[in-house]
Amino acid sequence: SHLNCLGLSCDDIGTVSGIALYPACSDNFDIAGYVPVNPKSTNMIAKLDLDAVAINQMIQLEKYDIATKIYLEGYNYYDYDKEDFGFVSLRDMTQSATIGYTSFPQYELYSRYFSDKGTENNSSPGDFAHQIFMDATSPDGRFATATTEQRRSVVEIALGSFVSYFSALEALYYAKSVCTTKRDSATSAYDGGVAFLIGSVEGTERGGNSEQEGRFFYNVAKMACLYFDTCVEGGDTEINKMMLDALVLGQSALKSSNCDGVGEAIDSFATLTTVPLMQSLLSFADDNDNGPDGYVASMAIAPVVWDFNNALSDKIVSEMAYETNSPNKKSEVYGAINTMLADEDFEGIACNV
Repeated sequence: SHLNCLGLSCDDIGTVSGIALYPACSDNFDIAGYVPVNPKSTNMIAKLDLDAVAINQMIQLEKYDIATKIYLEGYNYYDYDKEDFGFVSLRDMTQSATIGYTSFPQYELYSRYFSDKGTENNSSPGDFAHQIFMDATSPDGRFATATTEQRRSVVEIALGSFVSYFSALEALYYAKSVCTTKRDSATSAYDGGVAFLIGSVEGTERGGNSEQEGRFFYNVAKMACLYFDTCVEGGDTEINKMMLDALVLGQSALKSSNCDGVGEAIDSFATLTTVPLMQSLLSFADDNDNGPDGYVASMAIAPVVWDFNNALSDKIVSEMAYETNSPNKKSEVYGAINTMLADEDFEGIACNV
């Protein structure tokens, strides 16, 4: 509901009677079919993706200073629950000082990877995403020769595959960690995780918005579905349906205080998230040119491959490096991913979606 942006409801506004031209007011706060327990506060969190939408638009107009200001300061998610009320920005979501929970497998794995590789002096996925954004909106950063479209695309990938992704996982795993001790906090965090994953642009109906592209992780799979012929009716993907089904199961378990069930659902969801990351990489591997977006897509899955085989991970990153020109890029990247997926440790990955 757009009224929620103003802190209003349909009851506050009232109705127009006798005029069929106007649609009925709706206080539907669902997020792509997910029904939050705390609808209004969760809907406010989901509004953070409107910052990503505005950033996308500003970069297309080459208004990089405005895009950066929105990223650093935030303009759409106002946190009324904080002691010091204020806007929460996408930059805030990347910083260790504002990430209150890091004891979950993906954060630990990616942090080990960045520390081991010494990747651009970044020690966490948040630091990496932040540096990518600043370089993409700077005239003299590492992407100084990139086109406007390449800059827009690399920011889109960084926000979806890093900022949205890790914000969602953090909130979900935090909910799991306090499930037995802080029921209300667990419920709020779980709903917030879904909001960080999907955002508000996808709308209220299951399957998301077929007319507008979201800017969070949920859209990573949607961007690749045409390439892999995995789109379902309405423009959504089978893997998004599976991820949302897992999250709904976890919510049901949380409502019934089945904390083991919550953990199992989150772990199942987390396993499924590797599919959009791999699909994103493979779709960029088919591009003739090595753009910055393909490089970031490779870094979004590289730690997972590194945990399996260091050499394969290095091969992928090398082949996808910005402005390199490898004639065997597609076969090398596809070969590395296929080698990994053939291992029994990856039997849970849904290769058919």
